[in-house]
Amino acid sequence: MNAFSAVNALVSPASPWHAEAILSLLAPEVAAQLERTGTDLGRALERSVLSWSGLHHGLPMCLGGVTGRGCCWMISTPELDRQKRFFLRQTRTVMGMIAEAMPHASTAIQDTWPKSMRWIEWAGFVPGEWAAFPFDGGTARVRVFRWTRP
Repeated sequence: MNAFSAVNALVSPASPWHAEAILSLLAPEVAAQLERTGTDLGRALERSVLSWSGLHHGLPMCLGGVTGRGCCWMISTPELDRQKRFFLRQTRTVMGMIAEAMPHASTAIQDTWPKSMRWIEWAGFVPGEWAAFPFDGGTARVRVFRWTRP
């Protein structure tokens, strides 16, 4: 599935190339965190039953997916903030893809990412409990969000 605009595109499924390319485009602190935690985006794509990539001039600005258990994940570059309108329009497309693939989905977002929390609520996820999650050699405070197909 492809949804094109002049310079932006939403591509599903995401390509392994997108996972490799996005690494050099991430904010330095995000890239460092992925490296410290041993996160492998290519492996994350392999384990996802659904995946997407938002492209800007052919380069990935976000990469996301949903595992077979309905756990949603996404990572983005600073370019996504500059392409908000495109991203918000395509969120509806992604949510439609998720709705076709599964009846329920969930995600957990760190308390240090308030923009992500606002976006996931806007997408239709319902905020739930706060939890402590082992992360990056310590403990992160995360909020669980759940979604059910309408």
